Amino acid sequence: MYTGTGFGNDWLKNEILKQMRERDPSWDAERKWRFRNGSLDNVRSALTVTGISDYDSIQDDSGSGSCSDGNKDITDSGRVSLMEPVWERLREIHISKAGTEYTLTLDREDYSALYPGMIRFVLAVSTGGNRVAVFRTNTFEYSPLSPLAAETVALGKSVEWEDELGRDPALVISGCRERERPSGKRPAADLVLLQGSPRADGNCAILAGWVADAARDRGRTVEVIYPHDLDIHCCIGCYQCYNTGSCVFDDDMNRIIDAVRGARLIIVCSPVYTNTVTAGTKLVIDRMQAYHAERTLIGGKDGQNGILFSVAGRKGGDNFTCITKVVHAFFRNCGIRPAGDILIDSVDAVKDIRKIAGKREAVQNLISTVL
Repeated sequence: MYTGTGFGNDWLKNEILKQMRERDPSWDAERKWRFRNGSLDNVRSALTVTGISDYDSIQDDSGSGSCSDGNKDITDSGRVSLMEPVWERLREIHISKAGTEYTLTLDREDYSALYPGMIRFVLAVSTGGNRVAVFRTNTFEYSPLSPLAAETVALGKSVEWEDELGRDPALVISGCRERERPSGKRPAADLVLLQGSPRADGNCAILAGWVADAARDRGRTVEVIYPHDLDIHCCIGCYQCYNTGSCVFDDDMNRIIDAVRGARLIIVCSPVYTNTVTAGTKLVIDRMQAYHAERTLIGGKDGQNGILFSVAGRKGGDNFTCITKVVHAFFRNCGIRPAGDILIDSVDAVKDIRKIAGKREAVQNLISTVL
């Protein structure tokens, strides 16, 4: 392992940036400190130039970034992580039109470490160091009965763009500009609570109130989100989020992802419905696949914790078997560490959980410990 400050020194940092600019003219504009598209090779090369070549991983303690050898996660001082795909350039063509030089590239990115057989193809046009058009597609978009295949589509599109660039570059540039990345500038609450119960005056509402009080007593900010009151389309499993890091549906789910992105603690509060979470909660869980894609492609916050609060009408811990598995899987999929559960059964008999001695204190203690 090699450990250093700012990747060792300013010279090494500049060497890495130099090699990234040579490989990808849009490097600075797109993600100056996020490594992608074979960049581990560039980092290794930069280290080798300094005489540092015997290492298993690279870790930066100053916050500039870090990466691991192989197809593993990359992290930024415990705050940012993304997956490095196995990268291959399939085509690179230089076209001159009306005194302007354009570079058309088609890259193959292998994300098999994430999903077996997932390959993303990135077709891009750059000029003057800026990426002016991009098209992405991946193998998981195409179902077994589809007559199309990702590589065929990408190669066909690259031939089409090559022809259009030679005739009129505006044909490509006008309709295929890069989508904006999530800014992350929205003021983030310390704690985000997904209130999964559609009942505004039920026991989950009581739990949510206890959570909010405990957080505010410790000077933390809280945002409570009610999925049942929002416009959230169901996930259709199209996998197009793994092209861009965002969902094809533009609805209230964007607000939820924005909130989760910046929070330190994420809480799911849901009654047990047919042994699992409520319908509104499941909508959120499924649509958070886009957040998983975002983290995979462009990075995301590490060090987040998650807690499950749940109530069940019937007696016995078995009532929570499925809901805990579902919520913990959701947390792990989003890079969130499951940090505890409070599960209250026999609510049909108790009616009001405020009657159960010690439950409010248990909630407060758990929130205090995790925060």
